[in-house]
Amino acid sequence: MAPRTWLTQEELAFIATFEDDYLECQKRGNYTTFWQPFFEQWEERWPARASLFPGIPMDQVLTAAQLEEKEIFKAALQKRLMVKFRNDYGNSKPGRKAAAAGNSAVHKLLSNIVKGPTAGRKRPLKESEVYAKKYYTTRVQASKTNLRVVRKHVDRCWANESVEVKEEISQLTREMRESAREAAKGRKSSEVTNDLQNYTQTYRNSLNFFGELHDATGWMFSVLLGGPDPSKGGAIDVSSLHVGSTKLGNRFNHAFSKFNDNVMLPYYEFVSHVFRTYPTIFFSSISLIIYS
Repeated sequence: MAPRTWLTQEELAFIATFEDDYLECQKRGNYTTFWQPFFEQWEERWPARASLFPGIPMDQVLTAAQLEEKEIFKAALQKRLMVKFRNDYGNSKPGRKAAAAGNSAVHKLLSNIVKGPTAGRKRPLKESEVYAKKYYTTRVQASKTNLRVVRKHVDRCWANESVEVKEEISQLTREMRESAREAAKGRKSSEVTNDLQNYTQTYRNSLNFFGELHDATGWMFSVLLGGPDPSKGGAIDVSSLHVGSTKLGNRFNHAFSKFNDNVMLPYYEFVSHVFRTYPTIFFSSISLIIYS
C-alpha cells in the first residue's frame, strides 16, 4: 500500500505540473529560478495565514506575533516541499539522468581546476597534483563537488597510494619540472611580448569561468583585477568583475556605498605599489566590467 502523504490530491497534482521545470534545474545543478516562482504560486492557492489562522478573516491585520508565527510556518512548509521534490524526483529515472547531467557540469568546472593546464604556471605542480591529473577519473574522483572537499580527497588518496604509483608520479613530477625549467631557459623576450598579447583572451576566459561557475552553483562573485595592460602600453589598470545581482537588479558595485571611492581607489593604490616600475594611468580610467 502506498504511504500516506501530508498533501491533498489537489496539492499533489499542482506539484506534478512543476516536474519538468524541476528536472531541468536539476540538470543544470541550479535551482535559483525554480523555488521562488513555485512558492509564490503555492502561496496564491493556499495562503499560509489561511492554513494557520482559519478563523481570522483575510482582510484583518495580523498582530506582530501572528506575523512572526506565519513566517515560521511558511519556512517550515517550504522546507517540507523541497524535501518532497527531492524524494519524488531526485531518485526517479529522469531525476537521476538530470542529476548526472548537472553534476557533470559542476564536475567539469572542478576538474578543470584540479587537473587544469599547466601552461603558464609560476610554480611546479606538487606530486599530489600530478597524481590527480593522471589518475583523477580512475582512482581519485570524489562524490562531492565542493572544491575544498575535492582537494582534501585528492590528498587522502595520494597519501594512501601504493609505493609503485608514488614512484611513478615522483618520476613524472621530476620530468615535468625539468621540462618547465628547460622551457623557461629557452624563452626569448619576443615570447614574453606574445604572452602579454594574450591578455585579452585570458581576461575573457576569466569572465567565462565566473559566469559558468555562477550558472552551476547560483553563487555571487565580485572580483578585483589589476596589473599592467598591454593594450595601454603596459600602464597599470584596475577593474572589477561582478556576477549576480539582487532581486532589484543591483550588483555589488551598485549596492555598496561609494564603491569606487571606498573599494576601487584603495585597490588601485595597492596595485600601483606592487607594480611600481610600470607607468600608471589615471584612476578615472577604471572600467567596471559587469557580466550579464
